Amino acid sequence: NEYDNSFFTASKDRCIIKWDVETQKKLILKYDSRKDPEGHFDEILCMDINPSKRMLITAGKDRMIKLWDTRTLKEIYTFKKHTKSIHGVKF
Repeated sequence: NEYDNSFFTASKDRCIIKWDVETQKKLILKYDSRKDPEGHFDEILCMDINPSKRMLITAGKDRMIKLWDTRTLKEIYTFKKHTKSIHGVKF
């Protein structure tokens, strides 16, 4: 299926990338908030993918937790209640 041959990276430059394992190419690039209003506006420090591999969660220095659709990297929801940087998330 479409989830077996891809993985995700997130970084301090505020970008999330969906990669194809076989071709080693970027499938989707989610930019930081300066280029994409759904993006993070500070460093992404942690991420996790749910067991069905349909949702990705990211968090970091901007104190926001973002839930993403893994097929499109469209934002599903943003949680904004933390008062400090977030260093860990887990489904």
